[in-house]
Amino acid sequence: MFVLRFKMKQVKFFLQVALFISLSVFGVGFANAGLITLTPNQQQIFVGDTIGIDVILKDPFEGAFSGDVLSGFGFDLLFDSNNLEFSGRDISSLWDDDSDFFADTDVAASNFPGIDDLGQSEVFFGTLYFHVLSAGDLSLGIVSDSLSSPNQGLFYLSDIADFGTSLTLHVNEVPAPASLAFMVVALGICGARARR
Repeated sequence: MFVLRFKMKQVKFFLQVALFISLSVFGVGFANAGLITLTPNQQQIFVGDTIGIDVILKDPFEGAFSGDVLSGFGFDLLFDSNNLEFSGRDISSLWDDDSDFFADTDVAASNFPGIDDLGQSEVFFGTLYFHVLSAGDLSLGIVSDSLSSPNQGLFYLSDIADFGTSLTLHVNEVPAPASLAFMVVALGICGARARR
């Protein structure tokens, strides 16, 4: 059972990556809604840190969605579990967190009767938290696929828009504490004096 579940997660991850790449390359399935951005809450990231990633929809009522109403969103997370561990989410107070209701969607939220187009330049979805497990350039993405899950996408009154975006996090090894370096120097001086 465990092996089957693990393989199903691998298949789901592979399909999500393939969908994200095909949508990014060919532009198929992305409506002309605004731009989803992922912004880390800290510049310097070290192994062992827990970081927050803000998810923001820029220009939510651009193009075909001008004058529309945004009533929800849903997406899956794309990351290597050897490098990052998802440790939670803090959905904005504009939204009701529906994530726990949908087994096939990692993050979902709704607002009824919806958020009207008032000329706002962005809508804050919330913050995703990850524990950093390894150093290097780590990829993190979010993607929606409304064709495979009715709980994913940007839910406008007039249509559902799929989206996908990613970022690369540069993670550093944990630096040796300055006190350790001071202790090594002090022991070296003591050792040199003892030899005299």
